[in-house]
Amino acid sequence: AESSSLAALYELLVRASEVISFLCLLADFNLPVISDGIAEVQRTVLAGIPFSQLAASESGRVACKELILALINSQLKQHVSIDSVSDVLSKHCSTIFSSSDVALYKALEYLKLAAEAEEGAESVNLANEAPALLTGIAATLSAKQVREICDQFEALGQYTTVVSLSLACASESDPSNDALAFWSDGAPENDSREAVYRKRMECYKCVIELLDKRRASVLNAKSLAQLRSNDALFQFALYDWLLDNDQLALLFQMRAPFVEKYLSLEPRTLEKCDML
Repeated sequence: AESSSLAALYELLVRASEVISFLCLLADFNLPVISDGIAEVQRTVLAGIPFSQLAASESGRVACKELILALINSQLKQHVSIDSVSDVLSKHCSTIFSSSDVALYKALEYLKLAAEAEEGAESVNLANEAPALLTGIAATLSAKQVREICDQFEALGQYTTVVSLSLACASESDPSNDALAFWSDGAPENDSREAVYRKRMECYKCVIELLDKRRASVLNAKSLAQLRSNDALFQFALYDWLLDNDQLALLFQMRAPFVEKYLSLEPRTLEKCDML
């Protein structure tokens, strides 16, 4: 018990030291300017958080994350590289700012620079730097972050990356494939697996909505064949989309996996039965 208490005390002291370093960093980068990038409601909440909560509570951890994001955004708006900020945060505030955070913000910086660059090789090269960083932290990205990042890739015309990143995030967030088991069990209520199922469906939604926007150019076997994967849950979402667009015949033309299983699933429509 005594060793556990000492370990907890040490952890608290490290955390408190890092929060102090973080607050000093914010002061160096002009906290009033940084706070302008935070919503008024959030600013009010942050202003009322005492140091003890910043250092020792989950709400304080979240508050620090919000301040870091505001700091990064402030740097990006000024067209300043975030490398120096990332290095300082990683060195002095490692429990607040993880290696995953470094990768995320560097990827966002590449996307911002790509959007601002003239169309052509420079923009493409900058955008191509981001996927490897993001794939490496796919499991840590929230559904909201996946959506926002995919929107940026879509705006840059990086459609293949939208697909690959969405599927990577879905897969990495559910290594045990609990979402498929949850779905196969009939999606029972109050099931702990529902959260990961919903996250994966949100990831797939990025792909399906992209297909909707580009329906005219993707509704052919050659294009859809590029979407074949071992992710059964995604394939079923894709087949639902094809069914909604009266294009189930394309399932056979694209040599899609899991077709027989999909066609045997409820609801058993006449069209599905005919294709079986």
